[in-house]
Amino acid sequence: MGENNLSSFEEKLLIERAKAGDNEALSLLLQNNYQLLIGYFLKITGSRELALDLTQETMLRAIEKIYSFGGRSKLSTWLITIGTNIYRDWLRKKKREEEELFNLWHKDSQKPPYHGLDDLLQDLPPQKRLPLVLKYYYDFTYEEIACILEIPLGTVRSRLHYTILELREKLR
Repeated sequence: MGENNLSSFEEKLLIERAKAGDNEALSLLLQNNYQLLIGYFLKITGSRELALDLTQETMLRAIEKIYSFGGRSKLSTWLITIGTNIYRDWLRKKKREEEELFNLWHKDSQKPPYHGLDDLLQDLPPQKRLPLVLKYYYDFTYEEIACILEIPLGTVRSRLHYTILELREKLR
């Protein structure tokens, strides 16, 4: 699934070089995490085009901010955090645009019936979908998810529990 194929030691050396301005080291770090980001965004958005855009935006932000990476987490966790924040911004913008369109046309919309787990996943609101994808598709720990989403550990556990119950009910 595009897992990081650098050892922890190699990654730390490359990070230090990248923070010192070594563009080749930075390029290697980003290439090494590219598939992880694409996969993550594909799962949470269901759109290849949007996943590519969000990955590119995440990579650009990482290039701009590599000097601020503190090393308290894995680089992949830092990149997922950046990407998640970019995705949240995109969702807020999309919601505003949809509200404006709705107000212009006053149309009622109906959701299509579910066709499978991917449809169910895409129908979940982001606050439920993000922890689910991070835990069950990317095997992040509860603590890492809490850090990435900037929410309390108990909230992560609660959201995952109730989201799984909701999905089981819809799949019946």
